Amino acid sequence: MELQGLVRFSYAVLIRQISSNRHAPMYLSLLNRGSAKTGAAVYKSLGGGGELTSLGMQFLVREFNATSFEDGNDARFQVEAQYIQQVMSFFASQDSRYFEIDPRREMREELLGMELPGQVAPILSETQLNAITTTTCEPIRLAPAAEFNSARDSGVRTFRFFSRHDAFMPDEVFETIASSIYCRLLSEADIDKGITSDGCKIGGNVIK
Repeated sequence: MELQGLVRFSYAVLIRQISSNRHAPMYLSLLNRGSAKTGAAVYKSLGGGGELTSLGMQFLVREFNATSFEDGNDARFQVEAQYIQQVMSFFASQDSRYFEIDPRREMREELLGMELPGQVAPILSETQLNAITTTTCEPIRLAPAAEFNSARDSGVRTFRFFSRHDAFMPDEVFETIASSIYCRLLSEADIDKGITSDGCKIGGNVIK
């Protein structure tokens, strides 16, 4: 049966794994601010909603009649279901003229920010952050599913596209992240179980 009506599209830029010369790649997760405010410990991928350029927003409106853009220029919006596969293909182009593909803004917000419960210092210093390099890896396309629902969905079926990146860093930076109480490094087995080694929930955007 053909999908009909309005659907929601959500685009995110995420860090998948981190590694260094001395440390093999591990999946990175950070304590989610929203869940922490309610007293729940849920660890999700570093990153968040990617931003549109003005050219990208104009293109989406003109070509796909996109509406209901969220949070200004975030790449979260609604389209008629008939356009959703074309929208997915558009974001698969990873064209920085139209939307954000570099994870560094999100890395700055989360690794240099001070918004987590009880936080008295950033996870990294500016110098440490600047020592990190990133490479793009395989993106993920997700059809609507209950495990990915969020308060933003408002009952509208949401299709998701995750632009994913791996981060390489000096050993000292890796070890600083690994030792932070706000970070959890995960194995594939942890992701399969959906639970960190210390018993906390792993969010749905942490994907192998």
